[in-house]
Amino acid sequence: MLKYLLIFIPLFSQAQITLFGELKNSNLRQVDITVIKSSGSTENINTFDREYKLNLDYGFVYDIQFKKSGYLTKTVRIDTRNIPFEDRRGGFEIELDGKLLKRKEGLNPDIEKTISNFASYDHEVKNFIFDTGTSLKYNNLLKVEKDKTPQKNQPKREDVTEMIYYLDNRKITERKVNKGKWIDVYTKVESKYFTFYFKNDIDITQEIWKLDTE
Repeated sequence: MLKYLLIFIPLFSQAQITLFGELKNSNLRQVDITVIKSSGSTENINTFDREYKLNLDYGFVYDIQFKKSGYLTKTVRIDTRNIPFEDRRGGFEIELDGKLLKRKEGLNPDIEKTISNFASYDHEVKNFIFDTGTSLKYNNLLKVEKDKTPQKNQPKREDVTEMIYYLDNRKITERKVNKGKWIDVYTKVESKYFTFYFKNDIDITQEIWKLDTE
């Protein structure tokens, strides 16, 4: 009796998912890209040019981190799970802007732990789409931190330094008066409806504010 070995060959190969893009900063070179796979594996890639290209497998969640000294680390999450086999013909290409923002003193470090963008497969459009809610949340965090970034003004007196920042829709003006052996901190809090003045966290009048700091 003859025995036959049947070998089934798929009509098409399972093409990969390609993530590509460009580092928009014109002077940005040698950015470190860390690819963290939900299976636990990690791959580090160093880009020597402004363009990058990564191949991702199906069935995992990836965190793609863009890192460079002096810039905020940006993390993008790509979910390659739940994609029907018949939809994988030809693979997928996902374009992602790799622009990085310069790190500024006083920024909340939790921003770098926040996902800046999230893409997953949509069964209706049969392609990857980015979640606008994720990017909106990240951009709002950046805006809040930008508003809180101190703005240093030229002091009117040599013994007075001034810093202005914004917190919860309130403008905060902080003036430090150098008394030699100690420093007094004066604060003006302005909102739409009121203005308060403080010296070392104790209520003062507007007249004292002007007399001591101007």
